[in-house]
Amino acid sequence: MRGAPLQVDWNKSLGAPAPDLPPASDRDRAGANAELAAMIDFSLLNEIFENFLEVTGLPIAILDLNGKVLASSKWQRLCLEFHRANKDTLAGCIKSDTVLSGRMQEGSVQLGDRPADWAIYQCANGLTDCATPIRIEGVHVANLFTGQFLRAAPDMAYFKRQQEAHGFEETAYFQALADIPIVSEQKIPAVLKLLRGMAQQLARQSLAQAKLQAANTELEAEIARRQRTQEALQEATQMLQTVINTVPQFVFWKDRESRYLGCNQTFAQMAGVAAAPDLVGKSDYDLAWRQFAPLYRRDDAEVMATGSGKHNIVEPVDRGDGEVRWLETSKEPLRDAQGRVFGVLGMFQDITERRTTEEQLAATLHRLDAHLGNSPLAVIEFDPGFRVTRWSGDAERIFGWRADEIVGQAIAELRWVHEDDAALVQRTAAELSSGAASKNLCINRNYRKDGSVVQCEWYNSALHDKDGRMISILSQVLDVTARTAAENALAEAKEKAEQASRAKSAFLANMSHEIRTPLNVIIGLGHLLRRNLADPVQEQRLAQLCASSDHLLALVNDILDLSKIEADRLVLDASGFRLGTVVDRVLEILARPAGDKGLKVTAVVAPAVRQVALRGDPVRLEQILINLGSNAVKFTHQGTVRLEIAVRAEDAATMTLGFAVADTGIGIAAADQAQLFQVFTQVDASPTRTHGGSGLGLAISQRLAALMGGKIAVESQTGVGSRFSFELTLPRATGVPAAAAAVASDLRGLRVLFAEDHPLSQEILFEMLEHIGCEVEAASDGAEALACAQARSYDLILMDMQMPKMDGLAATRAIRALPGHRDTPIIALTANAFAEDRQRCLDAGMNGHIGKPVTPATLAAVLGQWLPDLAVPRDEAPACDNELGRALAGIAGLNVGSVWRGSPQRLADYRAQLDLFVTLHAQDMARLREQLAAGGHDAAHVVAHNLKGIAGLIGARRIAALADEIVHALRTGKDADSIAALTGACEAELAGLAQAVRTLPAA
Repeated sequence: MRGAPLQVDWNKSLGAPAPDLPPASDRDRAGANAELAAMIDFSLLNEIFENFLEVTGLPIAILDLNGKVLASSKWQRLCLEFHRANKDTLAGCIKSDTVLSGRMQEGSVQLGDRPADWAIYQCANGLTDCATPIRIEGVHVANLFTGQFLRAAPDMAYFKRQQEAHGFEETAYFQALADIPIVSEQKIPAVLKLLRGMAQQLARQSLAQAKLQAANTELEAEIARRQRTQEALQEATQMLQTVINTVPQFVFWKDRESRYLGCNQTFAQMAGVAAAPDLVGKSDYDLAWRQFAPLYRRDDAEVMATGSGKHNIVEPVDRGDGEVRWLETSKEPLRDAQGRVFGVLGMFQDITERRTTEEQLAATLHRLDAHLGNSPLAVIEFDPGFRVTRWSGDAERIFGWRADEIVGQAIAELRWVHEDDAALVQRTAAELSSGAASKNLCINRNYRKDGSVVQCEWYNSALHDKDGRMISILSQVLDVTARTAAENALAEAKEKAEQASRAKSAFLANMSHEIRTPLNVIIGLGHLLRRNLADPVQEQRLAQLCASSDHLLALVNDILDLSKIEADRLVLDASGFRLGTVVDRVLEILARPAGDKGLKVTAVVAPAVRQVALRGDPVRLEQILINLGSNAVKFTHQGTVRLEIAVRAEDAATMTLGFAVADTGIGIAAADQAQLFQVFTQVDASPTRTHGGSGLGLAISQRLAALMGGKIAVESQTGVGSRFSFELTLPRATGVPAAAAAVASDLRGLRVLFAEDHPLSQEILFEMLEHIGCEVEAASDGAEALACAQARSYDLILMDMQMPKMDGLAATRAIRALPGHRDTPIIALTANAFAEDRQRCLDAGMNGHIGKPVTPATLAAVLGQWLPDLAVPRDEAPACDNELGRALAGIAGLNVGSVWRGSPQRLADYRAQLDLFVTLHAQDMARLREQLAAGGHDAAHVVAHNLKGIAGLIGARRIAALADEIVHALRTGKDADSIAALTGACEAELAGLAQAVRTLPAA
């Protein structure tokens, strides 16, 4: 039966099978397989297997359990060249290999009721194979194969079919078949027995080799372990000696007879020996300090007898050089493994320097005590519980208690802190005890022993240990009762002086108003009288009178500004402006006096700089530049006065500008330049001086510059000229309209609605808007404005804030809710100039804010800002030179806008507006007083507010300014006297204007 296992009982021939062993795990097999590969010389086996093949004709091989060949002889030529070279017959070969290997692992070949230790199989190609397992200590690790033999003469017909079926070359094939050995069935048991013995011998050899190798490995490990132990012991001993030698103290150890057993190198050097071993066996009697040996041995005996250590022993030592040094020694008993004392371990340090330092410190403390006793400061020390531990003689002098009465007492028990200062003293103590402060100062009142109060300065310092715990507090106390009384008196005197200064400033402000009222009348009458005089002499005298009056008015205004600055009442504005507007205004004002002297006034300002939009106070900036320019004109007799403005630095948010006014005048001596900016001071203060002035202009300009963040500097040379300069850093502004040179026709066709409840203001605004070409509609209150907006659309709406029925804020909110008016520009037009008022306008939905008074150019600029495709006209027109125009120009405090100066008819219209203003508002101050007397504070505010707005529109600048001050005084709660002074001044201005208007010539 080809291809089937032989059913032969080999048990008798082979003998008993291997002992029955438990199955091994894969892990055991893998380990044993690795050991087999490590322990057997397979190259030697290859040679043995080749010899076996030469003798028996049987090939032999060892394969691991995965089929990998570990050692083998050559295979039969029939197998290699034919059966395994053909894919069809190769399958039979592989099957034979697989079956045998599987049976070796599964034990499927049985010998009786137990697995066999071998297997035999006839492959499909007609040859027989045998195999037996190799086990190491019961673990199956490999298989030993032999075979490729015939058990009888070959069946030639079978092999002929094989040859023909697979196309083998006949001659070569049958020659290879002839080389196949024939092993009879009687010899097969012997072959298998041989194989089995070989496998067992390999297993025994492998096991013996493994055991020998394991024993060698264990022996090597033990030797290495002992070597490491010895090295570690040596290293530990060396480390211990190194540690002992490194210890900065002196270390030694002795036996029970106080003979030295060892020491560190430091001790050896002190003992006068070269190395520590040289000291072993010696006693203290053998060393330089033998005179102290009995003392040392007594301590040694005590430690060994009691079995307890002895610490911090202070002992002397003599190292043989005659110098006695001091040691601080500690000793401990040495015990063996059974706990018996066999010696003493000692350690000491040289404390000679420390002992010397302590003695010096004690002497220093003694001297310090002596010095503190002579100090004006009392010295008091407290423990952590704030109990007194030290009380100097000066403490007794200040507080009255003797040291024996106070030491040991707690602060809380003494009750010597004034009750009003108790919380302060508790906080001070808590700062020190918690570590929040290491020292502090406390000024408080204390009670003396007799009950009197003393004011003291306590200079306290806390001492803490290394863990941060407070050890003590040292306080140095100074009696400042007399000094405090003097300081209080000085503060009271200072307050009185400041009150006097404020009273002076208030007096100056009130007197300026009182002086200005009749002065306005004098100026107005002077101008009126000049119109009707034919006598040249009288006209000259009146011209001198008017010039002196104007000079006196300028002086009063300077005094008023100075008093405001000194009383901190001057508040700078923060509005947007174009720098070019400031430049034009300054040049316009300087042009007339400079022209009278034949001087040329120029401005060196780049066009781009003129168009810069900034935020600040343009009026006060103009005032500085006008003051500097007026001085330049005054002290220059020929040549030029030049205004210079240049950019020094800039970024996205701010711009730093350099301002300068230069002249070719008489110059200022270096010695006189230091006093230029002092009030009421002039360089030429002699009785024969040729230039007038109050000496306030430069002082006011310097203070205004300081308020803006700058400082005026001067460069001057006598006979050459002067240059005054300063720098300001101002924030950039947005939404400020640029100056444009357009004509009024640019604004024609624009529909503008304005809401204003005051009839005269309404008429003036109407005239202004019509003059610049707008189509105008007026509303008397917010309700009318809302009705107009509901009926039609407008290009822009001007809205007063305070109106009857519906105020401007409510009207704006209602208009914003109407269809088509969500984006209509609505601008607040009001005398309220406070920041909170502006914010209320914006919150209500308005786009911007214009403070009264306004000019046609201001209105046009607003139109240009909110209607960006629009060019706006300048506030300039040719003045009509007639009698009425000249008379109006002569009224002090009245600024006639260019809109009214264009023609005789416009001047006549303006005259009518003035008449109406005087008629409607001459009694405003009387009404305001009546409202205040009746408690109508809000009604009084409305009167002043309305007067401010209409006066600004009509051009009555002084009245508008005084009304604004009244509004501010009412708003900030000024005292009645201040308000009365302002209302009196405003009333005088109104009377002066009324008188001037009554004397105007007919239109």
